[in-house]
This record gives sequence, C-alpha cells and structure tokens, in this order.
Amino acid sequence: MNTPYVSRKQWLESREQEKGSLLFYSVLGFVLLFLFIAPFHQGLFLMFSYEAKPGNNIFYNFPLYSSYIFVYIALFLTSLFLMTSFKATGKRDMLVLAVWLIPLAYLIPVLTRPASLYLALQGLYAEIMYAAFFVISWVLARNKKGAALVQYGILYSGYALVIYGLLVWYGNIQAPGVIIADSNGMRLTSSFTYANSYAAYLIAIILGALYVIASSSKWAAAAGNALILAPALLSLILTLSRGGLVLLPVVLLALLPFIRLSGQIVMILNLGVAAAAAFILSGPSTRIGAELFKTSNAALSAQAWLQLAAGSVVVALLSAVIHKYVPPAVGKLEEKFKLRYARLWFPLVIVLVGGIGIAVVLNSQWVLNLLPENLQQRIASINFQQHSVQERGYFYKDAMQIVNEAPLFGKGGGAWAALYQSHQSYGYASNQAHNFLFQTLTDIGWVGALLLFAFIGCIAYFYVRHYIKQHETEDGRRHFVYFIVLASILAHSFMDFDLSYGYLSALVFISLGGLLAGAALPGNKDQELPIASGKAKWIYPGFILLLSLCMLVVSIRLLKANTEAGKAYHELSQESVQLEKFIGFIDNAMELHSTNADYALLKIRILNDVYNQTKDKQYLQEAQQLAARFMENEPNAHGIHENRYQWAVQDNAQQALAIASESIPKYPWDMMWYERAMVLSYELGYAAGEANKTAERDAYYQKAVGIYQHVQEKRESLKSIPSSISVPPFEISKPMLLVLGRISYDQGKYAEAADILRPALSDNMDSSVHRYIARWYVASLQKQGKTDQAWVDKLVAKDPNEAEELKKLAGA
Repeated sequence: MNTPYVSRKQWLESREQEKGSLLFYSVLGFVLLFLFIAPFHQGLFLMFSYEAKPGNNIFYNFPLYSSYIFVYIALFLTSLFLMTSFKATGKRDMLVLAVWLIPLAYLIPVLTRPASLYLALQGLYAEIMYAAFFVISWVLARNKKGAALVQYGILYSGYALVIYGLLVWYGNIQAPGVIIADSNGMRLTSSFTYANSYAAYLIAIILGALYVIASSSKWAAAAGNALILAPALLSLILTLSRGGLVLLPVVLLALLPFIRLSGQIVMILNLGVAAAAAFILSGPSTRIGAELFKTSNAALSAQAWLQLAAGSVVVALLSAVIHKYVPPAVGKLEEKFKLRYARLWFPLVIVLVGGIGIAVVLNSQWVLNLLPENLQQRIASINFQQHSVQERGYFYKDAMQIVNEAPLFGKGGGAWAALYQSHQSYGYASNQAHNFLFQTLTDIGWVGALLLFAFIGCIAYFYVRHYIKQHETEDGRRHFVYFIVLASILAHSFMDFDLSYGYLSALVFISLGGLLAGAALPGNKDQELPIASGKAKWIYPGFILLLSLCMLVVSIRLLKANTEAGKAYHELSQESVQLEKFIGFIDNAMELHSTNADYALLKIRILNDVYNQTKDKQYLQEAQQLAARFMENEPNAHGIHENRYQWAVQDNAQQALAIASESIPKYPWDMMWYERAMVLSYELGYAAGEANKTAERDAYYQKAVGIYQHVQEKRESLKSIPSSISVPPFEISKPMLLVLGRISYDQGKYAEAADILRPALSDNMDSSVHRYIARWYVASLQKQGKTDQAWVDKLVAKDPNEAEELKKLAGA
C-alpha cells in the first residue's frame, strides 16, 4: 500500500488545525461546565456588603472565586487558540478590544478614591470576568457548532434549574433559601434565593424555549423543548414576581417582529397552551407546596409531580400538533393574501387582543378563582401606586445624590452599598439600588455608564441590522437565542438587581459576545484589520494570555484567603475556641487578601472580645491599629466606627463625641448616633458647668439642642413619604428627652423641663433611664413649688434612697 506524499507545509497546517480544534473544544467544555454548575451556587451573587455577617460573605464568595479560576483557565486556553487563528476582519471586531474599557472604567475609581476599596475591587474582579466571557463567547460563536452548543447550554442549564426549584418546592430536596415565606406568602426563588431575579432568568429560559420550538425543523425536537414550558411558567407564577409576570409578554412582543409570522403564531399558541396549564396547576401546587413546607409527605409530593407531568405531556403533544399543522397553514395564507409585512403588524394585533383578554380575565371572578389567593392579590396590586414601585423611586433619587459626588467616574464597585445610608430619604435597608442603570452610575459615573451602554447598544444595533437582512437564512437566525437572553435579563435589570448575580451578568456578556460574532457588518471581510496582520496579530492574544495568567494568580489567592477565613469562622463556632488557631487562620487570609474588610472586621471583633475578657491591652492595641489602617480604605464601615466609639467612650468623652458627631451624617437614620452625641454633649457640658466654665457648658448644651432640632427636622421630612411605604420607626428616645429635660433644668427653665419629661414617664421603674426621668420630672415640679405625689411614691417604692435624692435636688 502506497502512502501518499504530504509536504511539510501541509503537515504543519494539519497539526495546527488539530491543536486549534483541541483548544477550541477545551474552551467550549469549560463554558458548558460553567453554565451547568454556576447557577446552582446562588447564581454567583456578589455580596456588595460587609460587617453584618462575615460568614455570609465567606459562603457566597467561595463559588465566585472558584468561578474566577475556572474562567481564567478558559481564557488562557482561548489566548492560545487566538495565537493560531486570530482574525479580525471587520469593524465589529474592534469591539473585542473595546470590551476591556469596561473593566478599565471600574479600575479608575479604585485608583482614585472609592467609597470602599474592598467593594470596588470586588466589582473590578467581576467585570474582568465578564469581559473574559465576552471574548471567549465571541471566539466560540464564530463557529457554527460552538454557537449552537453554548446557546443550548444556556437553555438546558435553565431547564435543569427549573426542575431543581420544583424538586425543592415539592419537598424532594431540602435547600435553605430556595423557598421563602414573606407577607405575600410562599415564594419560589430557586438557587438565586431571590424571587424577582429568578423570574428574570425564567423569562429568558421561557422565551428561548419558545423560539427553539418555533424554529425546530422536527416535531420531536419541538415537543421535547415544550415539555419544560409548563414547569417553567408554573415556576414563574410561584415566584409571585409582579415584574416577571408583566415583563414576560412585554419582552415577547418586543421580540416578535424579528420572527417570521408562522414562528410568531407558533410561539403565541405554545405560550397560551403552557400558560393555561401552569395557571390550572398553580392552585394545587401552591397548596401542596405550603403543606410540604411544614412537613414531608411522599404521597403528596408524588401527586404534585404526576399533575405536573400530565400537564407537561399535554402541552408537549399540543406543541407537536401546532408544529405540524400551523406553519404550513400560515405559509399558505401568506402566499394567498400576500401578507408581506404581517410579522410587523401581527404583534400589534396580539397587543390589542391580549389587552382585551387580560381585561376580561381580571374582571372574571370565576377565572381568578382558579388562581391561589396570594397570586390573585399580587395580580390585583399591579399598578404604579404600590409600595415597591414608590420605594424604588426613592432609591433612584438617592442614587443620583451619590452620583453627584463623583459624576464622571463614580465611586467604584459597591458604591451604593457603602454610601446609600448617608443619602437615603428614609431609613430603609437595601444594599442594592434595584436598578442596573442607577447602580452602574454610582459605580463608574456618567463616563463609565455611557461607555458600557454604548458598547451594549453598538452590538445590539449591529446584530439587529444584520438580522433584518439575513432573518430568512439559517445564518441570520443562528444566534437569536443570545438576543433573547440579552433582552430578557437586561429588560428586567432596570427594575431590580439581577446583574448583581455574577451568573446573570456572565450570561449577558456571553450573549453579547455571541451576537458580535453573528453580526456580519458591511465592509471587506477578506481584508484583515491591522491588529490581526503581521507582527501585530500577536499583541491581542499576548495581552489575553498575560491577563489570564495574572488574574489566575489573583483568583487563586482570593480563593485560598477565603478558605483560610472559612477555617477561622469555623473555629469560632467550636465550643472551645482556640485563639491561636483563629488568629493563624485569619492572618493567613489577610495576608493573601489584604484589602478584605470582612477579614479585618472579624479579627477586630475577636480581639476586642478577648480584651474585654482578659483586660490585656495588647489585644486592644492590635485591634485599634487594624481599625486605623482600614479606616483609610473603608471610611464608611459602620463596624469600624462602632468599635472606635466604644474604645473612646471608656476614657475620652470628647473623642467619643467627635466620633458620634462624625457618624451622624454617615448614618442619618440611625437614632443611636443622635442619642450618643446628645448624651455626651450633656455630660461634657455638665462637667464644664461644675468647673465654672459657663461658656463651654452652654456650647455643649447648645450642641445637644441642635442635634435634637435636627432630628425633629428629619422626622418632619418623613411626612412627605407616601403612606403605602412602610417607613422604619424614627422616634425620639427616652435618653434624648432626659438630656433635653436636664438642660432646661440646669438653665432654670423648670416648667419647660417638666413639660419635656412628662411624656417620657414610664411605670417601668426597673430601667435606670425611667427612674432618672421620673426623678428630674418631680424635681422640676418641686422647683416650681408643685408636686406629683404619685410619681414620688413610685420612685421611693422602687428605691427608698430616692427620697433623699429628691430632697437634695429641692434644696440645691
């Protein structure tokens, strides 16, 4: 047998293709693994918060940092692949370079003066990961098989997450946080542990599945994908997300003009059939879920699954019928009546018919009775006057105050979480701005936000332009699932904090990369750009390679630090805590991740506890030094201010007053700081008066009165908040009224003092504050030649020494 001659050039080209193919499928494998693993880990939620529960951050950051390592290995392999096949043949490909301007926008605040260095770096690391996904997706989506597999990976991982959520709902799996119970009833959150963001994800999966069904060439494929429609729509209902229920039809209608008429009708019919099944199942599923939430019941769980399976099979069978008969019939109608622009005006018909249908349903009690009561209430409350809409209006208003502090480049990642308390209109608690635009503005300012949205807009524009020309071809439709995912998640992100989930943000950038690869722009495609020819073609792959290696090292350090911190936190949960082991673990974590405020605050807390137990000042000094060091980078950390105050109040009242006064504008709705500042002002003023420093005494007293007046102004501003919003209490405390009464008493204004103290009287004489209020109230009356024997008797009954105290005050 003769072996054909192969030239050296042909052999080398063959070897390069084999290596390229191996690298390509290795990268593809990493992305698919990420798509199926990451969403099950709380959606890689970015905890833009610290202090309150460091264990939460350690828990959430472990899968996030693990994902970084995963991604940068894939990016490294991508750089090697680009070295053998990097081609940039159109203006669109310049956006592969431009994507790195987004992490640069997050780097600028880090280098200037971020609100929190720790949170700003967290934001930066996340944005680099998203940019990496964009490049990886662009590379994969240039290949037909790569584009298809990634899109199917997004959808099928979504199918798996839907089943997982229902397994928990029906009691087959125990997972904390997947089901929550609030004032609205039980809500399904799946692994995201937040119902609204899960709803946003479900919209993308449902619409993606509908499109795959409509574009399938085989009825079996259509029916197979239709099996998930009823479970996914039922899951959307169980989230009780009003935004999700409203946005699903809105996004669908926005997408319909891009789809041929037959596809539109197939999607609408499939959605209608699946929605009917889901609504019918929602009542039994809600009741069964509520029962299984309290106690396990295998028979009840099996009943629920049988009902869901039956509904899903019916939907799939009807989908197969629709797939077989509807497109040919629509095709004949289009040909007969020459419905050239039907795909543009048909969505308008759907809006009209759908609007009438919704109005009829909402006014038909027998239809509403099919729904569980909590869902009826949620649907009935869909309007712009309900509290969640009004609350978000205040979030956005307060966000703009933060933006105005650094309008160009922002205050860094996590700026909202670090600063919102100092700008909020009332005392709500929310580490998220609940809006992608406003949170982006606080992070990177107008320059960064315009850059980001221009980047997204350019890709969307280029893709839509290409799609309009090529929508009748397979090449035109090949990347449309990316467009659906992008539109669904982005649309909902303007109502909530969906993009604080690393997984959802990664899907957005994966979709953007896929759309860029599918957007064939006008121009000479055969002419390579300067960045992809000659020696210059090595620059971009080289940059990607170096960046991936650097970020891989950083990510490994982050993960190791998180692991060490987890060991330290675990040590605290032991019955007998070994301080040396804890210190060793937490010091290792801080050495590996020196800017992590969680680790520092945890160590400060423990050192402070040990000092309080042992009175060994070595621990106190170490805690104080650590707090001073972190104050430079974390000027808004409540925990550090609290510790500084507690240290100062023990032996330096003036310093404690300065810290309390400094904290008031940072936490203007925390009454504790007002109370502390007033009490200290009085104590220092009283001491000055005892030393015959009248002017100094009056200055301190005036400061205390000024603080009280400021609180009254804040309380007055709350009257403008709509009554539908539940405003946290902001009440004048008893110690503050006692201070006011004492100041008036010391100034000889006895009637005024009595009037101030009278409303603060309490029969609870176990409290020293209540006894002091009663004592000075009685004394104020005595100075006026009056008495209130009932309160005298209560004081003396509690403590006979009170009679002597009252005599002293009367004779003073």
